[in-house]
Amino acid sequence: MESPETILTSRRYLLFRGTAVSVMTMLTSSSEASRVAAAHPESTTRSVREFGAAGEGVTDDTSAFQRALDAVSHAGGGIVYAPPGRYLFRGTLNVPPGITLRGSYTCVPSHVGMRNPGAAKPGDDGTALLVTAGRGNEDGTPFLTLNTNSSVAGITIFYPEQVTDSAPVPYPWTIVMRGKNPAILDAELLNPYQGIDASKNERHNIRNITGQPIRRGIFVDAIYDIGRIENVHFNPWWSSHGAVYDWQM
Repeated sequence: MESPETILTSRRYLLFRGTAVSVMTMLTSSSEASRVAAAHPESTTRSVREFGAAGEGVTDDTSAFQRALDAVSHAGGGIVYAPPGRYLFRGTLNVPPGITLRGSYTCVPSHVGMRNPGAAKPGDDGTALLVTAGRGNEDGTPFLTLNTNSSVAGITIFYPEQVTDSAPVPYPWTIVMRGKNPAILDAELLNPYQGIDASKNERHNIRNITGQPIRRGIFVDAIYDIGRIENVHFNPWWSSHGAVYDWQM
C-alpha cells in the first residue's frame, strides 16, 4: 500500500503533466494559427478605411469600398469591414463570390430617429450606408449585388434624398441576390423604394431584417433551390405620417 506522501507526489506529478500538456497544446495551436495567417496574410479582414473610405457622409465612398471588396477577393476571400460611420454612395457595389461585407452591428439595428426627435439616426451608433445612386430610375442597376457565397451583415442602408412630403422618388432594388447561398443578415433597410430582389438564385438566406421599404419589400421568384427568410420586421421606422406614408397605404 502506498504511503500518503507517495500518493500526494503522484497526484502532483499528474497535475504538472496535465498542465504541461495543456500549455504545449495551446502553444502548438497558436503556432498553427500564426502559420496559417502568415501563409494567407490578406485573406481575413480588411477595413474599408485602408482603401480610402471617409465615412463622413460627404465623400463618395463607392470606389473605396469596391477596391476593398476586390482586393480581398483577389487575396482568396474573407471579410471587408466597414467601421461605424456614414458612408455615401453615388455608385453601386458588387460583392464578389466568397466575400462578406460587414458593418459594426451584431444585432438587428433600427433607427426611429428620422421620425422621433432625440432618437438615434443612421450613422449615430454604427455603420450606415447612405445611398443616392439610381435616383429616379426604378429599373436601374441595384445598389448592392450579392453573388455565390457572398453576404452583407451588420449595416443600416438609408436613402437620404428620399422625400416624405410627396409621392416617393423611385430607386432601383437596394440588394439583389444571385448565384448560390447569398445572404443578408442583421441589416436595416430603413427607407428603400425597393428592398431585396431574391430571385434567380439558390438557397438565399435572409435573416434578421428591419426597415420600411416603400414600394416592394422582398421579391422571390425563379428560385432553383430552397431559400430561407426568417425574422423580417417591416414597420414605419422612417415615416409614420405624411404624403409618402399615405402613398404606401
